[in-house]
Amino acid sequence: MAGKDNLTKQERKSLKSLSKNSNIVIKPADKGSKIVILDKTQYLIEAKRQLSNSKHYRPLTHSLQQETQRQMRQIIGELYENNYITDKQMFYLFGPDTPRPRQFYLLPKIHKPPETWTIPSEVPCGRPIVSDCGSESYRIAEYLDYFINPLSRKHQSFIKDTYEFVTKLKEISVPQETVFFSIDIDSLYTNIDTNLGLRAIKNIFHKYPDLDRPDGALLQLLELSLIRNDFEFNSNWFLQIHGTAMGKKFAPSYANIYMAEWEQSVFPKCTKLPILYLRYLDDIFGLWTYSLSDFMEFVKILNTHHPSITIKHNVQPERIEFLDTEVFFVEGSDNLKRLATKVYFKPTDTHSLLHKSSFHPKHTYRGLIKSQLIRFNRICTQGNHVQEATGILFKALRPRGYSKRFLRTIRAEVNNMFVTEPIHGRTSNDGCIIPFVTTYSQSSMRFNSIVKDHFEQTREEVEILQQFRVISAYRRNKNLKDVLVHSGFREKPGGSGSYFRQVKYIQNKWSGLGAPVWEVLQLKTTNIVYGIECLQCGKWYIGETRNSLEARLKQHL
Repeated sequence: MAGKDNLTKQERKSLKSLSKNSNIVIKPADKGSKIVILDKTQYLIEAKRQLSNSKHYRPLTHSLQQETQRQMRQIIGELYENNYITDKQMFYLFGPDTPRPRQFYLLPKIHKPPETWTIPSEVPCGRPIVSDCGSESYRIAEYLDYFINPLSRKHQSFIKDTYEFVTKLKEISVPQETVFFSIDIDSLYTNIDTNLGLRAIKNIFHKYPDLDRPDGALLQLLELSLIRNDFEFNSNWFLQIHGTAMGKKFAPSYANIYMAEWEQSVFPKCTKLPILYLRYLDDIFGLWTYSLSDFMEFVKILNTHHPSITIKHNVQPERIEFLDTEVFFVEGSDNLKRLATKVYFKPTDTHSLLHKSSFHPKHTYRGLIKSQLIRFNRICTQGNHVQEATGILFKALRPRGYSKRFLRTIRAEVNNMFVTEPIHGRTSNDGCIIPFVTTYSQSSMRFNSIVKDHFEQTREEVEILQQFRVISAYRRNKNLKDVLVHSGFREKPGGSGSYFRQVKYIQNKWSGLGAPVWEVLQLKTTNIVYGIECLQCGKWYIGETRNSLEARLKQHL
C-alpha cells in the first residue's frame, strides 16, 4: 500500500477541474514564493507584447529543429572521430530522434510597482523563459556548460553565492566618506549581442588554452544554439534573433563571461573606480569613496559603453540590500568603518515553507528548518540579527503545523554548532555512500529498510563492501505545481490528441484465426508493432519501432 491519500475525493475532483480550466494561466511569481493566477487574455497580452519585439524575436512558418539537429550531429560525429568523446558520449549528445519543441512562457514580475506593469495594476510584466528540456540542443547545452562554466569564474568581480559574498566583505575597513552602491543590468540575457558574446568565449578560450578542449567545435555548437533557438508559443513558431534564452544550461556561464569582457573594456574609460566591485551575474555591488557627481559620471560611462547594455543604479550612505543580505556599516578603529551583514527578507517572501502535514519523509522537516538556521548564522554578523531572523521564520512556521518544542529543539542544536566557530562546510567520514533511490511512500520505506538490513549483513561478511554504506534517497511525489503549472500554452485547447485506434483483437481475414490484444497502448508507448490502414484501398502497412507510437506516426505524416 502506498498509504492514505492526503487529499479527499472532492479535493481531487476540484484539482482536476482546475488543471483543465482553459480560461486561466497559473504560474509561479518571478521572485518570492507566491502563485499568480492570470486570466488567459491577460497572459496573452504580455506574451504578444514581448514576442512582437522585432529586435529579439522573428515569426517562423515551421520548426528549425530537424535541420539544427542534423548540423549538430555532424559536429558531434567529428568530435567522436577526433577522439574528443567516446561512443557512449556521442550517442548521449545526439539526443532524442524526435526532440521536444522548446516552449516559451512567462514568470509574472508582481514584485515590480503595479504602476509600472504592462497594463498598470492589471497585467504584470513577465520574465521570458524558453524551456529547453528534451530539445535537440538540451544535452549539447550541458556539454558546452561543462567547458565554459569553470572559465566563467576566473574574473576578479565574480561571486559564486551569498556565502562567498559575505566572506569577501569580512575584515574590510573603509574611510568614513564611503557609500554603498548597487547596479542592475536591464534584461541581460536577451540583450547580449551574439557576435560579441561569441567573441568573448573565443577570447577566454585563447586566454586559458587547453589541448583537451575542442575550441572550434564548441564555438560552432554555441553559435548554432544561439542563432537557431526556435520555440513554440500558442501553436506558433518563433526564432530568438538577439541574446540568449533563460532556460539554456550554459546561459549563466555565457552571460558571466560576456559581462567580464564588458567590464574589461569599459573600466579603462573610467577616470575613477570603486574601491570594491563584486558581481553576481547581472547584480553588482560596490563601495564608492568619491563624490556623488563622480559616481554619476561612472554610471554614465557604463550606460553608454554598449547600446544593448543599460543599467539601473542605487546609492545608499548607510545600508543596502544585495542578493538575500542587507549590508551596513559599523564603527571600526582608526576612524574607519567596517562592513557587517544580516539576512534580508524580500517583501515578496511569504516564508511558505513545507507544511508539516505534507507527504514527505520525517527528516525533511527537520533538515529544512536546520538549513535555514545555519544560513542565518552564516550570513548575520551580529547575534541579535540571528535571533531576529529566527523569530520571523518561526512565526511563519507555527501556523504551518510546527510545534514550539520541535522548533526550539532544532534551534538549540544549531546554536551549539556555532558556539566555537561558524560552520563553513560539512565533512563526512561515512565512507562511500550508495543512494537507494525510490519514490517516497509507506511501502518504499519498508522496502528500503529491508534492503539496508540485508546489505549490512552482507557487508559484515564481504570485506570489500565494508567501505560502503546504503542510504535511502527519496524522490518526491507530485505536488500542486506539477499538476497546475505547464510551460506549454495554447489559446484554443485541443481534443484528446488520440489520432490512433487500438484494436482489441487481431484476426487473420483468410484463416479466421486470431488473438486478443491485452496490453493497453498509449501515444507514449515504446517498442511496439503497429499497423497503418489505407482508407482508400484497404491495404495495411505493418511496422515496428523502438520509439514512441506518437513519434513514429509523426515521422510517417
